[in-house]
Amino acid sequence: MPDIFATLDEAKAYSPAVAPNFMVTAGYFSAGDGGGAQYKKVSAQPTHAGKFSITLSGGGTTWYELSIGQPISVEMFGAIGHKTDAAALAGGAANSTTAILNAIEFLRSNGDTLNDGLTNKIITAYTSGTLHFGRGIFNITAGAIRITQDINLTWRGQGCGGKTIYARAATTILITGTSSGFGIEAYGNGSRGFRQIDIDICYATSGFTGNILSLIGSPGSYPERCKFGTFGIRGSQYLYTPRSCISIAYDEFFNPKECVFTGAERGIRIEDDNRLAVFTGSISGNTLTVTAMLSGEIGTDLRIWDTTTGSLIGRSIVSLGTGTGGIGTYVLDGAAASLSSRTLAGDLSWGGSNSHIGDCVFYDLTTKAVEFRGARRRTRQSIKDSIMNPINLGGQNGWDLRNIDGLALDNNDHVGSVGFAPTNGWLYIENCTGTITSCVFGDGAVGIQASGFLNITGNVFNGTLGVNIFGESIVAGKGNEYILTAGPSRKGFTLGSLSANITIDVGPDRFNGNCSSSYDFPTGAAAKGRVYRAISHDFSQNGALNGAAGVTITSV
Repeated sequence: MPDIFATLDEAKAYSPAVAPNFMVTAGYFSAGDGGGAQYKKVSAQPTHAGKFSITLSGGGTTWYELSIGQPISVEMFGAIGHKTDAAALAGGAANSTTAILNAIEFLRSNGDTLNDGLTNKIITAYTSGTLHFGRGIFNITAGAIRITQDINLTWRGQGCGGKTIYARAATTILITGTSSGFGIEAYGNGSRGFRQIDIDICYATSGFTGNILSLIGSPGSYPERCKFGTFGIRGSQYLYTPRSCISIAYDEFFNPKECVFTGAERGIRIEDDNRLAVFTGSISGNTLTVTAMLSGEIGTDLRIWDTTTGSLIGRSIVSLGTGTGGIGTYVLDGAAASLSSRTLAGDLSWGGSNSHIGDCVFYDLTTKAVEFRGARRRTRQSIKDSIMNPINLGGQNGWDLRNIDGLALDNNDHVGSVGFAPTNGWLYIENCTGTITSCVFGDGAVGIQASGFLNITGNVFNGTLGVNIFGESIVAGKGNEYILTAGPSRKGFTLGSLSANITIDVGPDRFNGNCSSSYDFPTGAAAKGRVYRAISHDFSQNGALNGAAGVTITSV
């Protein structure tokens, strides 16, 4: 039988004549604190932190390390899960950053070299595993946990706060300190498959204005049953300062399930550019000279931005000069206009595919709930069985989706509480191909503003306007119900552009008496197509208004 000790310090103080093969602790700081573990005797001092040594009574040192056949928890490395909000927020509260980083390092095995996919550097990446978090609030320092070498790392807690903003999770990771960068970041090919399960990831104060979770070139993230957002749940403690809950550049296989997003500018922001490096530099001919690094790391293929003007200079880094990621010179892919010393930035242009948001809730976001705004086209993106439910504020837009082939929006609910709704509408779609089916759009805002090649079928519109098609489009659909709120100019299906090349094949649909018109096509509109109007289901005040010569309305 292995020797059993109450704490790690007690085990370290053991001084037998013969070293046992195994030692067991009931806790790390105290028995039952979640840090208990089994340790095995090893022949030499390990390089990781999951170790300790004892001195034998006859002299000599014997080393022990954590046995790999047991679940590995952050408490085994000294992490502390605070049991109350007050304890977590108190000045000088224990911070678990170092313990978590040590635990991540311990999980590494089977290292191999690969290109990091961002700066074109060859790195060593490792097979990782599941890291367990016990009950409590684990404080970490903003910007201190950056995953770059740990493939398929999973963080698993004891339970999230559920789909309400008013309940605490069994396990919370609390980002402390001020930062405009990131709370936690997964960066490059060495961080693929980073997962978070049954855990809330929150920020503590308004001093944090960055991205709670940043995924850069790190596909395959699967958050499940997590909340991302403010730690405060009521009144003045409920904050909105972060740029986003999750920011993603290269969103391949990003599949959040049963997650909550609240208390930030944006819930999920998928973008095709991300400032991988910010630095002080100058340009002469095809040479970039960097004199100071402000953040990140420079690599080949980065596009160079002038942050003063907010514009690309039209050149990218093609090879290294004297610089190898930091201060030094870099060779551009051609001569550029000379720039004196200033703040510059480097980014990569991203695409993405196969990202699916399912059964998630978006509460209070000041700018947008979901934002897919990349200029490069993405493929097979979906949002299904999800809810936008602003409770404390409306925000600017609901979901802002652009340049997607294979977009599927199905069985989503957009509903405000106590009168809140997004100022600019529930759903904005630009240049997308796909379907919008079985969704509900609530009071107080426009339902859908769209351009693209879309099928809009079986939805319910309760707001100030149903569907507005504003750009080049082919739109089909039927079986929608327009139950608009009372007020002036409450149009069911209308056009936002006179000149755009729009083809429609819509109806029959149902319209209630609050609709000023059912189908409304302005005089002179260039739109073409056909409408099937179900007269017995059109209770609008003015019926169908057709000023587009190329549109035929057939009563059925």
